[in-house]
Amino acid sequence: MNEKIEERNEDLHKLKKKNTTTVQILTHTREKLGFVQKKNDELEKIGKEKENDLSKKRKELSKLKKDKDDLRNKNVKLKQQSGSSFLL
Repeated sequence: MNEKIEERNEDLHKLKKKNTTTVQILTHTREKLGFVQKKNDELEKIGKEKENDLSKKRKELSKLKKDKDDLRNKNVKLKQQSGSSFLL
């Protein structure tokens, strides 16, 4: 009878230890999840900022190309008006 009680106590001890380990792992996993989510949010914010910057740069490039084409056309017209035979 004493042996059975000792076996039960050992089993209870093993289960408590296993439970404690499981709780520690779960706690660590939750903490890591929070850290990863925070890092992910930061990276998403940076990504959106980069997308906005890229969009602005594309618009600026488009405007600069249009201005360049307008100046080129104006230059050609001025050369034609001045009677120059040299064209681009």
